[in-house]
Amino acid sequence: MPESPQTLSSLAVRLLRERIVSGALPPGAKLSDLVLSREIGISRTPIREAIRMLAADGLVEVVPHQGATVRSPSLAELDELYEIRALLEAHAAARAAARRPAETASLLALVAEMEAIAVPDGERLDQAATRRQRELDLGFHRLVLTLSGLARLQRMVEDAGIIARPFETMDPCMPTADLRSACRHHRRIAEAIAAGNAEAARTAMAAHIEEGRAGARTRVEQWHQTNTGRVPEALRPFVR
Repeated sequence: MPESPQTLSSLAVRLLRERIVSGALPPGAKLSDLVLSREIGISRTPIREAIRMLAADGLVEVVPHQGATVRSPSLAELDELYEIRALLEAHAAARAAARRPAETASLLALVAEMEAIAVPDGERLDQAATRRQRELDLGFHRLVLTLSGLARLQRMVEDAGIIARPFETMDPCMPTADLRSACRHHRRIAEAIAAGNAEAARTAMAAHIEEGRAGARTRVEQWHQTNTGRVPEALRPFVR
């Protein structure tokens, strides 16, 4: 029996959201329903519906007669998003530590994988290493949510797009210093959870997210400056 349009739209939303999260579709990337329908192998109708749903979530911007693109959030949106993440994910880390589930070893294994990413002689990772780090980072945060045992909280984070962090993937080549800092934060979180220290886990996760907010804020500011610079001076006050 063929899939219904609604089911196909939902699947398309999940696929496109994951690409935005991973950075495969960075801010400013165009979303063509024709190109996507050919690539995915479904009609343009569910693709259009998926784009509309992502626009409602704030991940995509649709401009009449111009099409859809992946949005770059405003600085105010970014700050709000990270404030919510700090509250929810820090609580999830504390609950995971209180539970001390057997899968805690998997967190430490993810950290070890991140630490094993080859650090180049230069100041940045290459694109392949950057993609791998971001996959592991996303997996780490999702696993903490899972280990908390709070299924509703996990759904809130996912459904609200809180874990969809396209602004963290604006730079295709991660600075080496960012990798090292992320590894330190992740190890503190994982070790606190493994030790059953709920308050240490809460504090470590909150500190990690705050550092992520500062870095993401810098990237968003740079992105807006670069793109605003392409607009005539007289029109800059009207750029959102």
